Amino acid sequence: MQQVRQMFEMDFVEHVSTKKGYSVEDHRFISILSSKIVKRNDGHYEMPLPMCREDVRFPNNRLAAVRRALQLKRKFKRNSTFKEHYIAFMNGILAGYAEKVPESEYGVTDDDGLKSLPTIQQAIELVKSSTELCASAGLVLHKWMSNKRAVLEAIPEEQRAKGLKTLDIKTDPLPIERALGVTLCVEADTFQFRIVLKDCPLSRRGVLSTISSLYDALGFAAPVVFEGKIILQEMCRENVGWDEPIPSYLYSKWEKWRKEIVALKQLQIQRCYKTSDFGEIQNVELHYFSDASEFAYGQCTYLRIINRNNRCACSLVIAKARVAPLRRVYTIPRLELSAAVISARMSKFVKEELNYDHHKVNEFFWTDSQVVLGYINNEAKRFHVFVANRIQQIHEFSSCSDWYYVNSSSNPSDIASREVSAKKLMETPSWFNGAEFLNQDGPFKNVQVS
Repeated sequence: MQQVRQMFEMDFVEHVSTKKGYSVEDHRFISILSSKIVKRNDGHYEMPLPMCREDVRFPNNRLAAVRRALQLKRKFKRNSTFKEHYIAFMNGILAGYAEKVPESEYGVTDDDGLKSLPTIQQAIELVKSSTELCASAGLVLHKWMSNKRAVLEAIPEEQRAKGLKTLDIKTDPLPIERALGVTLCVEADTFQFRIVLKDCPLSRRGVLSTISSLYDALGFAAPVVFEGKIILQEMCRENVGWDEPIPSYLYSKWEKWRKEIVALKQLQIQRCYKTSDFGEIQNVELHYFSDASEFAYGQCTYLRIINRNNRCACSLVIAKARVAPLRRVYTIPRLELSAAVISARMSKFVKEELNYDHHKVNEFFWTDSQVVLGYINNEAKRFHVFVANRIQQIHEFSSCSDWYYVNSSSNPSDIASREVSAKKLMETPSWFNGAEFLNQDGPFKNVQVS
């Protein structure tokens, strides 16, 4: 219960600093790796075990291992069904997930990575150079996937992703892959949602399990997932036990949400922020919108790019939708201010991730709260600690001159602070492509939007 409460109120705890330094053990770990990694004669790299102490002595556990093996053997004799299940399980593990590695080889497993490049030739060169670089250290870089068939044809079959090895690269549709937790339709080059709702118990534990199973790191469906969080929060407010049934007044609302969430399977979001014929980018803009209601607060960020012909393209980059704290002691202006803080924090994160090093990025922060704008632009008044701390964060990550007023009807983040169905979200183009005024060609003018 306490962990769920902390999740709902994480933006309302006062922090002295948001930065954490390295511990003594962290420095020791970095020092060990920096000084003792060596390249062997066979081309492989040898890394030390980062022990906390150098005089570590491992106990001789042979007797314990033998004793456990004998106990298992005796259990096999007593319970033949258990023995059959155990052998079947271990055979499945060995057949599907493990293999014997020759003594002369060893492997290093790394997470998947995503990389976009302007041209097919650059992609082919990246594959070749990175594969050769890893090979020089005795590492095999494989499971390659690309949305361009010409790139795939340049990759040896044994190094392609598993789903490609049985396909005819020239004619067969490219598969649907999972990368970094996101479902990617390679053929259409779109992100999609894979909704698999298990039959969880109709309890608070089951509600939390269902909501947690919806992975949406970029917040494309944040307003929809948020509705489920509202139900969970209401159960917390009523102190419903983890395994107690859903209250009758929430049951129909929960079942309705479960049925409607499946519609997200139809949602497709273009991976690329611009079409192939867009041409060279001349201007880059980031627009951050924030809003709040009595029950929630949220934020959405849009990338707006302009080409040589003043044609623009605007796309949702990331969004957040959070429920208001369980204790209803925070006014809407304070929730609006908390949403504005999220926008300010997004500035640093989004600019680092998009990496537009060769362009000046113009930033615009939008709110429909005149109170928040008054807070941000008031440099003389000494505010209450809650307000003062959040104003300080906003000033740390943004400039006062970059904050603007937008009418609620033109604020796309309004939907992030209200309950909305999956169908309704997919019928709201402003959520995915920004407000109407952002889709006018040419660089944006610094004016208030009423």
